[in-house]
Amino acid sequence: MSTITEPQLANAALGYLNASTITSLDEDTPHAASLSRYWNLCRQAMLREYDWNFARKTTSLTALAGASLTAVEDANYGNAYALPDDFLCARTAQETSTLAKVEYDIRPDALLTDAATVTLTYTRDITEVSTWDATFADAFAVAVAARAAKLITGSDEIAGELSTLLRRDFLAPAKIASATEAKPERGTSSFLPHSELIDARFGGAA
Repeated sequence: MSTITEPQLANAALGYLNASTITSLDEDTPHAASLSRYWNLCRQAMLREYDWNFARKTTSLTALAGASLTAVEDANYGNAYALPDDFLCARTAQETSTLAKVEYDIRPDALLTDAATVTLTYTRDITEVSTWDATFADAFAVAVAARAAKLITGSDEIAGELSTLLRRDFLAPAKIASATEAKPERGTSSFLPHSELIDARFGGAA
């Protein structure tokens, strides 16, 4: 099975701008520099936007102690836990033994809560594009093109058109693809997000 590469995604984005291709984001060219300016920001924003199944991870957290605890402790919470190195944003937190959902507060370096033990489900910051879902990568190419459009083409209009295209034709199918490959949470029938595509296909909401 072929894998997605960074140059492929970069050139897909440049294709939406009718711009010449590059061989690497690190090369010393205006097009590479323009995409590089927005690449990481765009990736993190898109990963945060939805609970993508390919980026989802569940792990037990380690309680902080000593100086690490002192740096983040808050009188409103009884415990603090270290966040995973690849943490981007939290989705749900549960008490490890009972699986009961717990209230928490995310700080730059820690999760604060009153729970004695915590299992966190979160979205990872996945930088390696070869591990991305294909529909997410497809949407990302449009998104980064929209962000870099002004620098590369000088046109605000093109940036707006690509942003509309992203929302209308790429993000919704990517979210549906992710949802249909995920196991529903207990007590729910589906992870499927509401979308105009679902309404159109099945005749709208009941």
